[in-house]
Amino acid sequence: MAQSLDLISWNVRGLNSPARCNVVHELMLDTKCTLACFQETKLQSIDDGLARFLGGYKLDKFAFKPARGTRGGILLLWSSGDFDVQEVRIGRFSISAQITDIRSGVTFLLTGVYGPTRHHLKDSFLRHIRRLRPSPGEGWLILGDFNMIYRARDKNNSNLNLARMRRFRAVIDRCELHEIPLQNRKFTWSNERRKATLVKLDRCFCNEEWDLAFPHHVLHALPTGPSDHYPLVLSNPQGPHRPRTFKFENFWTRVPGFKDKVKDIWSQPSSHTEPMHRLNQKLQHTAVGLRDWTKGICSEAKLQFHMALNVIQRLDVAQEHRELTPLETRLRAALKRKVLGLASIERARKKQASRVTHIREGDANTKFFHLKVNARRRRNTIQRLKKDSGWAVTHGDKELTIHDHFASFMGRPGPRPNELNWETLDITPIDLATLGEPFTEEEVHKAIKEMPADKAPGPDGFTGAFFKVCWEIIKDDILLVFSSIYNLRCAHLNLLNSANIVLIPKKDGAESVSDYRPISLIHSIAKIFAKMLALRLRPHMHELISVNQSAFIKGRSIHDNYLFVRNTIRRYHRQRRAMLLFKLDITKAFDSVRWDYLLALLQRKGFPTRWIDWLGALLSSSISQVLLNGSPGQRIKHGRGLRQGDPLSPLLFILAIDPLQRILSKATELGAISKLRGRTTRLRISMYADDDVIFINPTQNDVATSANILHRFGTAIGLVTNLQKSQVAAIRCGNIDLEEVLQGVPAKRANFPLKYLGLPLALGRLRKTDLQPVFDKISGRVASWRGKNMAAAGRTTLVKSVLSAQPIYLLTALKVMKESLEQLDKQRRRFLWAGTGDITGGKCKVNWAKTCLPTSQGGLGVLSLDKFTRALRLRWLWNEWRDPSKPWVGLETPCDGVDRNLFAASTKITVGDGNTTRFWDSAWINGRRPKDLMPLVYEISKNRKKSLRQGKEDDSWVHDLTLDAGLSITINLLDQLVRLWEAVRNVHLDSEEPDQIVWKFTSSGHYTASSAYHAQCLGAPNTNFNSLIWKVWAPGKCKFHAWLIIQNRVWTSDRLATRGWRNNGHCPLCRCDTETAFHLVAMCRYTKRIWRLVATWAGYQQLEPAQWEEARSVHQWWESLANTPGIPKKGLRSLILLVVWEIWKERNRRIFDHKEMATGVLLAKIKEEASLWALAGAKRLRELIPHSV
Repeated sequence: MAQSLDLISWNVRGLNSPARCNVVHELMLDTKCTLACFQETKLQSIDDGLARFLGGYKLDKFAFKPARGTRGGILLLWSSGDFDVQEVRIGRFSISAQITDIRSGVTFLLTGVYGPTRHHLKDSFLRHIRRLRPSPGEGWLILGDFNMIYRARDKNNSNLNLARMRRFRAVIDRCELHEIPLQNRKFTWSNERRKATLVKLDRCFCNEEWDLAFPHHVLHALPTGPSDHYPLVLSNPQGPHRPRTFKFENFWTRVPGFKDKVKDIWSQPSSHTEPMHRLNQKLQHTAVGLRDWTKGICSEAKLQFHMALNVIQRLDVAQEHRELTPLETRLRAALKRKVLGLASIERARKKQASRVTHIREGDANTKFFHLKVNARRRRNTIQRLKKDSGWAVTHGDKELTIHDHFASFMGRPGPRPNELNWETLDITPIDLATLGEPFTEEEVHKAIKEMPADKAPGPDGFTGAFFKVCWEIIKDDILLVFSSIYNLRCAHLNLLNSANIVLIPKKDGAESVSDYRPISLIHSIAKIFAKMLALRLRPHMHELISVNQSAFIKGRSIHDNYLFVRNTIRRYHRQRRAMLLFKLDITKAFDSVRWDYLLALLQRKGFPTRWIDWLGALLSSSISQVLLNGSPGQRIKHGRGLRQGDPLSPLLFILAIDPLQRILSKATELGAISKLRGRTTRLRISMYADDDVIFINPTQNDVATSANILHRFGTAIGLVTNLQKSQVAAIRCGNIDLEEVLQGVPAKRANFPLKYLGLPLALGRLRKTDLQPVFDKISGRVASWRGKNMAAAGRTTLVKSVLSAQPIYLLTALKVMKESLEQLDKQRRRFLWAGTGDITGGKCKVNWAKTCLPTSQGGLGVLSLDKFTRALRLRWLWNEWRDPSKPWVGLETPCDGVDRNLFAASTKITVGDGNTTRFWDSAWINGRRPKDLMPLVYEISKNRKKSLRQGKEDDSWVHDLTLDAGLSITINLLDQLVRLWEAVRNVHLDSEEPDQIVWKFTSSGHYTASSAYHAQCLGAPNTNFNSLIWKVWAPGKCKFHAWLIIQNRVWTSDRLATRGWRNNGHCPLCRCDTETAFHLVAMCRYTKRIWRLVATWAGYQQLEPAQWEEARSVHQWWESLANTPGIPKKGLRSLILLVVWEIWKERNRRIFDHKEMATGVLLAKIKEEASLWALAGAKRLRELIPHSV
């Protein structure tokens, strides 16, 4: 039976008045809750009658924690017909009970808490929570008013106690809890003042056992009533039965006979001759056929799994008392392969459902992917929606609300009230004739190969994996469709151009439909078509789009926009110039672009007529359904807008919005808007897709005119700038009446720092609290439950990807304090080595500096944040040379002296006209900078920003030299002065040739972040770990272990003894010598017997220990054995990893399980594993031992 509960948690702010009791009574009558936890009752006693009244006479049992005076108090109510409650425990800050759901029999620990408001008690409260943690394997739900936060976004101001937030986060991690997200509210408490402080104090946490038992439950808030806290309701939303739709499972491609089955279905005759009808029919028939074919695979999978495990267990028990017969050994090996295959299938299914793409299946267990599925479901489930007349709660009401919302702006628009004057804008067309060329098979195949294999499918149900694997079978029918499209025979394109729209919350506490981002899951064929058009268009975007737009254009970066805006506001602030920054909110940007405007714009820009017709066919044939909690709604025929999720839409959107920059420039040129002050201000607007910032002089005319331009431009192209949600921040406007200037413009007043493109914008230095949201985001990624369910190799992948990407995005554009970097590294290091809990004792086996080295230099390849962000910052200096059109060029860059020194050492300059070469900062004197060669002269120069040409002309660099009072001319100063004079005289400028710069660390001479990073690691010696470990086929956990043992970083007896930790001292395999890593893998008599058996089995006597070369370390032994002559190297290196891994497991089995295997039994296990590795992809290992696989 499905587990389900309905629970309410509420800080009622006192039940010591009849009015408040009545409110609680009415609330319980209005809900279906059968379990309730009320905090801050302010009651010292409660009788059965009052408890039943508060429970709406539905909840007939209660447990009670009395208040202390008028402070605190917790009341737990439940229905005895639904729950059996045992072991009620009253704590200092909590009430806990064992709850058993009578219908399902599921038992878990429920804890209701009321956190103290007094600061000196909060640490005691956190220690109290840690002590409440139940035994392993027991479900735990803990909820209530915690009276503290652990993330910066949980409070609407920056008055934060960062130390206490970190301690709260640490307790959550130590208890392996994760928060159940609150759906329709961002905050749960208000201080009820005019300028309210809003905080999320009320929460609901659970551990993974509870999560797996109640996967469908979601949390939402009800109105506050008389309290200043929102009631929280945890329930299982009962929606209508979801229709079963076809979804291609990627693991099917691994099942033997898959391609033969597809070929058999696809080759069946079709009743249609028209290509689009025929392809649609074949896809539908294939979906039905594959569903029927896979029923046999999946329906018996679990039964086969448990039966196989049972037989294996019986054989394992038998093996402990006697030697298995050859038939039993073969049966056991076959069943193990069956179990691993069935487990792999289940893990693959859950991985695809979880949408986790950065973790490989073998690097995390199935439970990890189960929990990710649950988290994604909770985040995206829509419990209720706000509408004009209240709330939509039932599925039908929510579906109608959603349909009306999308149909209103996706449908065909009315006539345009405004049109752009194309002649005035003077748009110059460019040559785009190649866009209209015939489609080729290579082009279609390239689009398919670039499709993600495991993204959510569209209405057809097929993922990219199907088209990639089955291309040779299905390509003829697909190519016929694109031949029809080329010839504009698109009457039936609607069959292949449908989409399901899923709603993803844009923010915490999403309430209305507009708070959700519509992402279109598009039919595979329409997606391929859009991808092909995008691949053709993308190379031309650089010349089609203004420099102030950086989104989706190769060679431009989101940081370009951020740096331009940040430097501009700081320059105005520093120069005391009054300015207004408008951060625009463009409503439903992608979804409301007018097609007639877009097609007219493309024609003006020089797009071929055929390409425009293709786009028109793609847009006009599109049909969508919105999925509400997985159930499709009514169909919507599109009449405008671009679908988010379509690979072409981002490019079309930035094309559509691009004329705004030209309109603002024309308005400035004609005097309708006053010019921005300052010599370096070239651009008025910064655009990253629909994240736009405009600078406006603080005058009533400029503000009103700009607002009018935005309005008229929006009505012309279909966009709406919501000024009420837009923000305006003032710079040096203290003496200006902003109320008068902004009259009629209802933008929100904002203060710095504010967020732009996910980064904080500040007029001065950033505070720790400004950066806290970044640390919170990283902390959320390294929760203990994630590490617990991931192998070390999986944690390594997560640290390398997600946990490095977040801080790198921040540090590329901002300089932060060293302690902030150390805090980030501490989080990454803890997750990598500990997974759960803190780094204590010997968990951190390799120091962090070495861990961050490239794998070729003995490291793990984890990025050093300091080195990599420095490498990325060099891009600013490189682009100053190579791309002076960047909007930020000429302004401050986030590069310090170390960055500039590294850049100078990494580049070679050839002087041409001298316009780009910096006189002091560029290395134009034999590869050295004048500031380094002549530091005394540099110190007395008053103009250090000149170019070489400017400094050389009329010897102006000499005129810039000034001796301050107290300084005297020394012999060293004169010597440097003479040498610089000679260098300037000897350099010859060529006005016909620009200056040239070459990057030293790439063959092309162009800067790359990778080469800049590795240049900082040149001091570390190279190793052959890549060829011995990382490029060898083996499971990630085996490679990780090999990396540790080859460096003697495993906890063998000798290393335990140096720490003073108790151990046996002797090798558990031979029981003779002291255990060291080298002894264990190469010198142990047991190990040598295993290698003799392996040599005989593999048929290579060179592997006999007697044939080994003398070695004195694990690395020497490994290197020598891996290069044994006469044996295929790749297969041999996989075999070494396998044998060392199995020997290590046998060592641990003897120490921790007190069990041991004879050499013959371990050899049989090595054979089994070798067979499994070969089946999983170790081709070279299969070639090495073909007779055993």
